[in-house]
Amino acid sequence: MSDQELVHSMVTSIANCSLYSRSHPVVLEYSKKAVRLLDELYVDGRCSLSLLDSTLVVNDHPFIGPSDLGAGLVRRFGQKRISKAVFSRGVTVAEFLAWVARMASQEAVVSTTHIAVGVVEVRGTEEQPPRLDEQYERSIRLFIDLHAEAAGNGRLDLSELHRIVTDFLDLLDRERNILKIIGPFKSHSAYTLVHITNVTILSMFLARALRIEGGLLRDIGISALMHDMGKLFIPSAVIDKPGALDPAEWEKMKQHTVYGALFLSKQRQIPLIVPVVAYEHHMRFDGSGYPVPRPADKRQHFVSQIVAIGDTFEAMRMERPYKLSLEVPQIAAVLKAGSGTSFNPQLVQTFLSAFSESTSQDGTSQGDHRIIQG
Repeated sequence: MSDQELVHSMVTSIANCSLYSRSHPVVLEYSKKAVRLLDELYVDGRCSLSLLDSTLVVNDHPFIGPSDLGAGLVRRFGQKRISKAVFSRGVTVAEFLAWVARMASQEAVVSTTHIAVGVVEVRGTEEQPPRLDEQYERSIRLFIDLHAEAAGNGRLDLSELHRIVTDFLDLLDRERNILKIIGPFKSHSAYTLVHITNVTILSMFLARALRIEGGLLRDIGISALMHDMGKLFIPSAVIDKPGALDPAEWEKMKQHTVYGALFLSKQRQIPLIVPVVAYEHHMRFDGSGYPVPRPADKRQHFVSQIVAIGDTFEAMRMERPYKLSLEVPQIAAVLKAGSGTSFNPQLVQTFLSAFSESTSQDGTSQGDHRIIQG
């Protein structure tokens, strides 16, 4: 059991360090725990973790813990091209934290006094970053896998959530024009998951326009990525219905906000705002909406307001069997019309302004730019 706890502590430390920083209390807590667990696992003063044909091996024995847990560390090792990490007796919390920080960052992982790292040598030209569409599709596949695991075992892999959000932030860093990130994917067989993916990108785009960075930006990304998680518990006949829902089906669909909040509130280490957004993202700025209308003086959390704008924009932009997609100027008009009732007017103004600035650099978007501003 100690090896499972060690792997869990490592994955949790690295994931939270990637999401926040090495000084975050959760990173420190699980790093301390990992150092204590290493003391129980030393054999002749050493504890090794290595990869053998994509299998995690702890002290020369295949890891037999939960598959998603072992896979999380395997992926981290793979990303860093690490074949083996050997921890020697005497490793300190500070030394372990430094290792975690490098595992969570873009920096190379190097050996230290009590941590020896074997790195797979890569020869040839420097690896080029994937194309935007390739990176987007890879993130979709990661999200599909994460979604399937959650449906199967009721658990979320927090490290994978962080990885997907980090990928989206990288997309936003690499391409200023938001439509070039989400634009080519208006039709896709996995509609619901693509919709959620685009809502996440749009929500982080708006958050950045509000000058939000760091841990809060990543919390917003995770909240958007998880906002429709309750649809796991809605019958597929309702979710995948090609036409409009009848009243009974609509009542079932509205419950996804409640189911999502309950599911997410039970997940370990999930940011506290995540289940709130799952519950509130269909509430409106004026207090109406569902699952339960609320007084106007008790409005949605501002993160829920951000996600609601991204959700509405993307729902109108994507084509469905029973409705045509709208063009950006039409969507902008709907958002403006809903300012003060459905949406926070300041957030709508910031979103449309940032969207216009983002797309105005591309000559093909000038018409949309003028109409949005007008």
